[in-house]
Amino acid sequence: EADFRFFRVAASSSSHLMARPLRFYLLMPFAFIFVLVVWEAVQGYPLWRILAWAFPQHELILLIPGLLIPFAPPLLRLLDEVVGHPITRLFAQLGWFLFGFLFIALWVCIVFEIVFAAWPAFHENFSYVGSITVTGVGVLLCLIAFINAHQIRIVEHTIRTSKVRRPVRLVQLSDIHIGSRSPSFLKRVVDRVNLLNPDLVVVTGDFTDARGVGPRGDIDGFNEIRCRGTPTHTPPLEKNSPAPEESAPPKEQEASVYAVFGNHDFMSGAGPLGDSCHSRLPKFSLLRDQVVRVRIPSPAASPAHVPSPDPGVVLQLVGLDDRNRGADMVRAYRGLRNLLDDDLYTVLLYHRPHGVEQVGALGGIDLFLAGHTHAGQIFPFSLLVKIMFPYAAGLFHVKAPVPATTTAVGPASTETTPINPSKQLLYTSQGTGTWGPLLRLGTRNEITLFNIVPA
Repeated sequence: EADFRFFRVAASSSSHLMARPLRFYLLMPFAFIFVLVVWEAVQGYPLWRILAWAFPQHELILLIPGLLIPFAPPLLRLLDEVVGHPITRLFAQLGWFLFGFLFIALWVCIVFEIVFAAWPAFHENFSYVGSITVTGVGVLLCLIAFINAHQIRIVEHTIRTSKVRRPVRLVQLSDIHIGSRSPSFLKRVVDRVNLLNPDLVVVTGDFTDARGVGPRGDIDGFNEIRCRGTPTHTPPLEKNSPAPEESAPPKEQEASVYAVFGNHDFMSGAGPLGDSCHSRLPKFSLLRDQVVRVRIPSPAASPAHVPSPDPGVVLQLVGLDDRNRGADMVRAYRGLRNLLDDDLYTVLLYHRPHGVEQVGALGGIDLFLAGHTHAGQIFPFSLLVKIMFPYAAGLFHVKAPVPATTTAVGPASTETTPINPSKQLLYTSQGTGTWGPLLRLGTRNEITLFNIVPA
């Protein structure tokens, strides 16, 4: 069974992705060819150029390794998912390092192409200079990116609102990518989170990116997250859920972490992963198109099972499954809109920064938390990501009918920007981890702390 686990498709993890029009399947072969061409252009070209400039007399024969070697990273990753051995994991990481190196080397190659085109004589006599320089610069930038990918930065924002009566410390994690990253990296993340003394922790998707990480315990580190109090929540409400009876309030359940699935979580197998979250992570609540109301006790209050005169602060969380299209996400949110109490401070957890304005138009959300983009992870891919995602990274003010008076304070807590009361906030995390190569160039790993304080 282990030999075929990569090829199994869990119906529960892909049902929302399978409803595709016929043209989608007709275009798939053309899309595959397009991806193949782009992959070879981005990966095969710089490898071939480095080799051809070093050995110009074998320029044509070197096309063979230039075409074949770039397939090593995905094939080694596939092998690692099937076998799941430390040695295959090491080779997979080396493959992704090659991927990152060639991506960075591509842009240095383009510079030398321009130089050689302007001075043909230099190309004829000193082409090896291009090979040495591209390799040297690529390796140097990879080392810088590798070191940067192992740093975790704390980003802090303060939000003022009339919807809370005492401060709440909310921590956002996103795109940890256990699979690409190891369980020891998750432990480092959890240790940093605990130092922040949070009231509540949320995860906006892609906490895994490989099959089997849930069942074999690679995400068990979430159990070590410690909040100041003991957050509790009402049973999750879903579309068409009946309104809770006021005369018989439902029993609250304890949870310190609230999470949603991202695209990589679905590709990892949402069925087994969800089962692992429920069975192995007792205080990890997975929200799948659901609404919960979370009571956050005062830090000095009694444990949840002991009656306390302090009712705490109640936050409303909306958690949506990742979807490829923003319109589908907005449709899912619309189905939950009538379940929301607009008097409560409401946080939307969704993996991608999609459907932002449409959700704002429907109202009900005070803070929209997303991730997915990694801010591009490796420069200059970050430039393309900014074109693809208008809200690629950072804090944004989005028009929405939010009646509370709100103010945001920047990460350094030195610049205060007033926010119009008719706007909601969106924050897109650059990601706590990395996907694929353990490299970050021009971006950062981050843990985000939101201090939500009374206005």
